[in-house]
Amino acid sequence: MIKKIILVLMLLLTLSACIEKEDPRLNRPTFIEYKDGYIRFNEIEEAEQYVLLINFDEVIIDETEYFFITEGEFIVSVKSRAAGYKDSFYSQSITFTISYQAPSNVYLDGYKLKWTDMNALSYEVAVSGSTFSYVLNAYSNQVVVNPYLSDLTVKIKAIYPYSESEFTNEYYFPKDESIAKESNFNYSINSNFDLVIIGVIQDSYINSIKYNDKDIDQNIVYFENGVLYLKSDYIKQFNEGMHELLLSTSRGNYLIKLNVIDTINPYLVSYLENYISYIYTFELFNGDILGINGSGITVDDYHINGSRLLIDYDFIYSKFENDENLESFSLSYSIEIGDDLFIGYFSILRP
Repeated sequence: MIKKIILVLMLLLTLSACIEKEDPRLNRPTFIEYKDGYIRFNEIEEAEQYVLLINFDEVIIDETEYFFITEGEFIVSVKSRAAGYKDSFYSQSITFTISYQAPSNVYLDGYKLKWTDMNALSYEVAVSGSTFSYVLNAYSNQVVVNPYLSDLTVKIKAIYPYSESEFTNEYYFPKDESIAKESNFNYSINSNFDLVIIGVIQDSYINSIKYNDKDIDQNIVYFENGVLYLKSDYIKQFNEGMHELLLSTSRGNYLIKLNVIDTINPYLVSYLENYISYIYTFELFNGDILGINGSGITVDDYHINGSRLLIDYDFIYSKFENDENLESFSLSYSIEIGDDLFIGYFSILRP
């Protein structure tokens, strides 16, 4: 009996010695997303490579991102791999479509030519035979044109990281002399400067000026160095409140919305948007702009030039690009007059 027990124990020891220790299994990536042509996922400790399963085909990579060049519909998951470890299980799969499509829904909104944003790097816009390239920014899907002067023919294509779409079919927009470019201004009856209402309007002349649908004297405005001014003496005749002037010029119509106020404190006169910056003009009453704050803005994001505050376009674009649910954000400005400090606020809306 004792011999039998010894034999059984020896057999068990022999079997135990033959069982190899299994390699541990790596953790699998738990985060995976597709954005702007890239699949990205979280790094796994000890992993040396990653295996992407793309529509049932495996692709081995060394990084935690992978760029897609070709168009198509894709189902993608990823697992981690390293020597001395079992491959991890595959991550949860994601599905996405890559399509290098041309812009759609091209239309005119006043002086602005707009189209559906394709999340492209840039666009090429051909207007009546002239082609322009527009780099992606907060106004990536609109450009300013002038349908007042002539008929317009338009076609657009989207430029993607490694490819581009075809041009759209040609769109035709007939000349429209009723369209007016709209501008908004504040003006205090305690101010004395002539108001710039249209900037850089070379080789133009005034056809008519209307207030309450009635023609008024054109001497209330004057040109100087290609800029059109509205005289201060005329503005001060208005009561407080909103007033509208319609200017018909040789280069288009302009609707001037003028808010007349009564203040001796600094105030915002106007703002202008272009493809480089937002330009805010103030009445300082001999004060100085100290700076602006809020929403993560830094001194590198804006410039002060006398009574003008210029906010870089890249800052504004990045705010809306980084938060797709953001519709507006606010900034505060500070103006110093002698020993007095004035704080004001303004908002920037999603384009």
